[in-house]
Amino acid sequence: MYKKHLEFKHKMQNNNSDAHKQLAETNAQVLALKERVQTLEAIVTDSSFSVKDEINKL
Repeated sequence: MYKKHLEFKHKMQNNNSDAHKQLAETNAQVLALKERVQTLEAIVTDSSFSVKDEINKL
């Protein structure tokens, strides 16, 4: 019975570890996307914004 309990506890710890890794990856992706959105907002709201010039720069 105790062996089953230890197996279950170990399994739950592994699941928590995987969940934490996934959460960290998701948070990193969200932060990267927020930075990209801020950059795009700055470009679009800039009074000297010119789509043609920005496309040509790329």
